[in-house]
Amino acid sequence: MNAALQLVASGISTKRKRVTLLEMVDAWLRKREAAEAVRPRTLVDYRAMLSNHVARNAIGSILLSNLTRDDVIRWLLDLRGPEQERRLSPRSIRVLYALVNRALREAVDDDILVKNPASGVQLPRTERKEMAALTPLQAKLFLSAARDDANSALWALLVVTGLRPSEALALRWSDLADGLVTVQRAVVWVGNKPIFGKTKTAGSRRNIPLDEMVIAALKQHRIDQAASLRMCPLDPAMRGLAFCTANGTPLDSKNLRRSFRVILKRANLPRIRIYDLRHTTATLLLGAGENPKIVAEQLGRSSVRQTLDTYSHVAPTMQVSATAKLSQLLSLPLRIMPDDAAA
Repeated sequence: MNAALQLVASGISTKRKRVTLLEMVDAWLRKREAAEAVRPRTLVDYRAMLSNHVARNAIGSILLSNLTRDDVIRWLLDLRGPEQERRLSPRSIRVLYALVNRALREAVDDDILVKNPASGVQLPRTERKEMAALTPLQAKLFLSAARDDANSALWALLVVTGLRPSEALALRWSDLADGLVTVQRAVVWVGNKPIFGKTKTAGSRRNIPLDEMVIAALKQHRIDQAASLRMCPLDPAMRGLAFCTANGTPLDSKNLRRSFRVILKRANLPRIRIYDLRHTTATLLLGAGENPKIVAEQLGRSSVRQTLDTYSHVAPTMQVSATAKLSQLLSLPLRIMPDDAAA
């Protein structure tokens, strides 16, 4: 009885199994996969992180019955590394901790542990990265340099709409009609295989109006595609893709990045990611005075607050514009109507 009480006091269930931390996290992740609660690409990223930072770390082989809070703290410090050479970003460390913490919570639910040794451990603060986005002039230079690229219509679409690359590459021609783009799916690469699935969130399914420049570019792209397309894919999910290879399969993101860098170099622009074109769209819209709610809806973001927090660097410009408008409003001559004067 004394031995059992000591186990309970240390947070270990008397019904414990000889399970290592890595086995517990892997079992939890398999359940999430079976329930389709994790997107395919996210699942690949999780497994890679676990392989690199749990399986290859001493903590992965520790039995749950021996795992302590100090083990978790030492593991987090090891992930971070010394001040001079950070191994992982605070965000990556938080993701890894969340995986381990959720698995240990399930161990408590399954009576393998009485309490979670990772609960309440202090995490490194996330560092806000400076947003990379093109200025209006740079965006014009980019679109001009992209005209000679085989996917010039794709680049124009990304800049004007702010679509996620995974959303744009999953578009079918049926999604581009009546001057609108209908976003209802995304494609991710798992190994060498493209997987079509749902958008990131329910709010990501949306309709976005297209301007005349993009519509004209898409029309020409469809003509060029019909002339170069060699075959129709057997997989129904790949048929009718707006942006594809000559075999009708989804574009490889690696090849797309290569073309993107060539365009940036041709336009003498700083090296950014394709995803930063999305940031460019939001920055340009907010800087032009567009309502943040409209911008959030166009980007398929879950909240206006999230959009404003992400693009807070545009706030000073918006505030100057707002002050100028208010000043103009208050400087208008005051007209006193006859009824007002009598009163």
